[in-house]
Amino acid sequence: MSPAKDYAYRLLGLRRMTEYEVRQKLKLRKYPDEEIDKAVSACMYYGYLDDADYAICYVKDAYHLKEWGRSRIAAELRKKGVSSDLIDTAFREADVDEQEVLVRLIERKFSDVSQMEWKEKQKVFAALARRGFSASLIQKTVNEEVNFEEYDE
Repeated sequence: MSPAKDYAYRLLGLRRMTEYEVRQKLKLRKYPDEEIDKAVSACMYYGYLDDADYAICYVKDAYHLKEWGRSRIAAELRKKGVSSDLIDTAFREADVDEQEVLVRLIERKFSDVSQMEWKEKQKVFAALARRGFSASLIQKTVNEEVNFEEYDE
């Protein structure tokens, strides 16, 4: 087994990675491009490396564990070298209600938003936008028609 392939297997044994991340790690070790291509191909062949599956799992985890919105998740996946097509597919297949995630986050992190003054609401709005939620979704959730009891479990 080539050293590049062995290193790639060890990397993927530690945690899931995208093809881009594995290639970058192998390049840092100064393996020749041909060996890198063979190592990546072997990892894909055996199912150790699958960007589509990685993206779906990342989307689900980011929604539920990190409580991020769609734009933040998409930006992080792009940084990891995942294509826009795979990102869009991952959001469709993950089937997560972003508004439900936002409601849970608001209930957990902030007191009664409807009773806040305008300046406090602006801070909440900015914090939620930094987490990647769209302005329209935040506006709808904070100011309008969401019944918080509907999402209680």
